[in-house]
Amino acid sequence: VESKCCSAPGKVLLTGGYLILERPNHGLVLSVDARFYCNIKADVNSGDLSQNSSGKCNIRVCSLQFNTVYEYVLDKEAKLTPSPSNQSQNRYIEITLRHTFACLAALAPVLLSSFLKYSSVSIDIVGDNSFYSLAHLIEEKGMRLSEEALATIPPFQIFHTKTLANIGKTGLGSSAGLITSMVCTLYSFVLNLHTFSSSDLDIIHNIAQLAHCAAQGKVGSGFDISAAVYGPQVYTRFSPAIIQPLLDLGDNDFSKEALKPVLTKSVWDNEVKSFEL
Repeated sequence: VESKCCSAPGKVLLTGGYLILERPNHGLVLSVDARFYCNIKADVNSGDLSQNSSGKCNIRVCSLQFNTVYEYVLDKEAKLTPSPSNQSQNRYIEITLRHTFACLAALAPVLLSSFLKYSSVSIDIVGDNSFYSLAHLIEEKGMRLSEEALATIPPFQIFHTKTLANIGKTGLGSSAGLITSMVCTLYSFVLNLHTFSSSDLDIIHNIAQLAHCAAQGKVGSGFDISAAVYGPQVYTRFSPAIIQPLLDLGDNDFSKEALKPVLTKSVWDNEVKSFEL
């Protein structure tokens, strides 16, 4: 089995508030120890192009904590098709897959081909407990809310009787952590990377920003994705005009020319200056 696993942290915005929505204002952003994890596995025996003449790959994404599975088919045109058997949709997962594969194909067609040599892959995603409200679990134990009570909850708590729609979140950036960990995992898998250069991180950042904006249906400030990729920082946002034209196109135009702004470092004008407390 060939596999890769990447994680991305949550965030806390110390200063900046709504001001960071406008350039050149900046904010202080901390990354926290709560992380989202993404693991991809592919059977080596399925990685034979001669055995996968269909040029398609079946992708199975499992949200372990919510006991939910999403299945898709990726083809050689980088088109991602959800399975009719999916009982629900997850916009963040689907758009992240779609945009990441489109960007990889635009970067170099061989990257998409290296993924399509597998007839099937599985992707598992899981997030630290800190991303979710655990109050109901503590109350069910008959305990008072406290640090000691939280310590009784096992890591990566299972929420099989809950859905994402009715689980409280703590505001640490779970969607940004999810998307960044997925982009990072897919990118490292197709390039077989064990470490990331600054250029790699920039590409991961840019793809993740596009996916996050597309999933939310608007161009946000981007500080949560930036913290998930680069860590604690003094952040100045990118110009919305870099991504907005792509959002206006919808999900149907994945031409290399359309994606060029996302993949060209010189186009991005965000500023990231590392700092520590």
